[in-house]
Amino acid sequence: MRSTFRDDKGDAVMVTATLLLSIALAVGGRLLLDYGEIQGKELDMEHSTDVEDSMVRSRAAMLALLTKEDTVTTLMTRVTLGTPGNPYLAVARSSGSLEYDPTPSQFQLQIVVKNLGAERIVNTLNGVLTFQSNNYYYHDQQLTFQAGAVLLNEFGPSVISTPLSIDHYTDSSGWSLNLNLYGFTGERWSLSGIETIPLKISLESYSTISLDPGLNDVITIRINTLGEEAWRDHFRNRFRDLGLIENVDFRLVLPADYTDPAQVLDIELLTPNMVSFITGEMEVTL
Repeated sequence: MRSTFRDDKGDAVMVTATLLLSIALAVGGRLLLDYGEIQGKELDMEHSTDVEDSMVRSRAAMLALLTKEDTVTTLMTRVTLGTPGNPYLAVARSSGSLEYDPTPSQFQLQIVVKNLGAERIVNTLNGVLTFQSNNYYYHDQQLTFQAGAVLLNEFGPSVISTPLSIDHYTDSSGWSLNLNLYGFTGERWSLSGIETIPLKISLESYSTISLDPGLNDVITIRINTLGEEAWRDHFRNRFRDLGLIENVDFRLVLPADYTDPAQVLDIELLTPNMVSFITGEMEVTL
C-alpha cells in the first residue's frame, strides 16, 4: 500500500507568492508608467525652452554679422527638433517641425513715415522661422522668430517670450530709440523629425536708417501678422517701462479685426528726437 504526502501549506505559499509578485509587478508597472508620463511632460516643456534658446543663439549670430557688416561669413547654430525620451522609463520621444518662410505671408514689418495723411515706406522686412512641436505628453507649442523677437503660442493667443532689442536714450533735448531688426530672404524650406539639425546663417544685405522727424512727421512701425495682439502688448509694456506715455509719446493704431490679414498694427512714435533702425536681411539654410 503506497501513501502520498500532499503539502497544502506549500501550495498555499506558492499561490500567495505568485499573487504578491503579480501585484508588485502591476503596481510597479503603473508607477513606472506614471513616472514616465511625468518625466515625458517635463521633457516636452524643457524642449520648448531649448528651441527658444536656439532661436536666441541664432539672433546672436545675426547680430554678430550685422555689427561687422559681414556679408561673406556664414555662422552656424543648431536646433533639436525632438525630445530625448527615455526607453528605460517607457518615455516616448516627441517630434517637431521647423519652417523657414521668407515671404510676407506670415509676417511683415514696415518702417513708415506719415505726414498729414501721406505715407512714405522707408524699409520692409519679411519672413519667419517657426518651430511647431508635436508633443506626446504635453500640449503643442509654437515658437516663431519675427524680426528679432520670439513669439510663443501655447493655448491660442501668442505672447512675445523673447523681446526685441530696443535701446532707449534720454538727454536734455528729449528721447531717442535704436532698434535692431531682422528680415529673411532666400528660399522657403521645412523639415520635421526628432534629429538635431545645423542652421547656416548669413547676412545678405543691411542698412542703417536714422530718422529725425520733421514738421508733422510721425515715424511708424507697421506690423502685419497673426500675432499682432502680442506685438501690441509688447510695445505698450516696453514703452511704458521706458517712461514713455501712451497717446503722448507714442500711439497704437489697432486693427478692427486681428484675424484679418489685410489689417495692420501701427506703432506711431509721436515725440522722438531720433529713431535709428539697424536692419539685416538674413538667409537661413540647412
